[in-house]
Amino acid sequence: GEPRCVISTVVSGSAAEAAGIQVGDVIIEFDRQEVEDFPSLATAVSRTPPGNPVTVVIERDGRKIEKTVTLGRTPPSP
Repeated sequence: GEPRCVISTVVSGSAAEAAGIQVGDVIIEFDRQEVEDFPSLATAVSRTPPGNPVTVVIERDGRKIEKTVTLGRTPPSP
């Protein structure tokens, strides 16, 4: 059915891992904005300065869980 932003992988050492986000979680809000799919999440993340904590609401096992995530800088490509 509807588009969803389901986490398929969590990078070791990432802000998502530090916040306790897990594979299979569905991100439904990022910084008080509804997340419909991965592109809408990517847009919201790109607008958030590194170091700023944001609230992320996920759905896990039918429950809504609020997490605080502090974004870091993306390391440069080798």
